[in-house]
Amino acid sequence: MRNNVKNKKYEIGDVVDLDDVVLSLATYQAWQANAEAAAGALAAAGRLTDPSLIPDEQGLLLADGSLEIFVEIPGVARVSMRAPVGHWRFR
Repeated sequence: MRNNVKNKKYEIGDVVDLDDVVLSLATYQAWQANAEAAAGALAAAGRLTDPSLIPDEQGLLLADGSLEIFVEIPGVARVSMRAPVGHWRFR
């Protein structure tokens, strides 16, 4: 699967900038809820003391056409969720 986005070529297994994709409303809302719950749990456990350390979310292109939305908080945790086929697309 090759996709051109702003002259970029992506293949299965590539990490993409979420600025290059559009999520369905349901997927966007689910991701926001998931990320906020994870951040709250990490903060409550004392593992996330500075929210400014949270980098931008990214996406991982999966072989079945879905997109794994994730954020890797350095030295803390990886928070992720799968966006099924039909619930995301390239811009």
